Amino acid sequence: MVKSAFIGFLVALGMFLPPILHFITAPLGPFVGGYIAGSKVSATTGKAVLIGVLMGLFMIIPIAVVVLGLDIFARGLLSQGMRLALGLTGGVVLVYTAVVGSIGAIIGGHMALK
Repeated sequence: MVKSAFIGFLVALGMFLPPILHFITAPLGPFVGGYIAGSKVSATTGKAVLIGVLMGLFMIIPIAVVVLGLDIFARGLLSQGMRLALGLTGGVVLVYTAVVGSIGAIIGGHMALK
């Protein structure tokens, strides 16, 4: 299950990468990743929620890299309030990934069990 959650996380992260298109694909990324992960393991609702939570936990790494990188390299350019806002935004992205990834995994698991 951890492997399929990691695959879902990579799909979500990969959908963020295309320039310009990421405004459309990034919000859908956790859902698509969760759907793929949930259908791969034929997830029940409980497993699907766990997949989504794991996807959110995996998202800590890239969020931490971006937030800490900006804090280190752009300290003089960003105010304290802006750095706080970036940290809070990272937290929102983490929760969003977990919730939407869970929804995608529930639907993917349901479709695989049919």
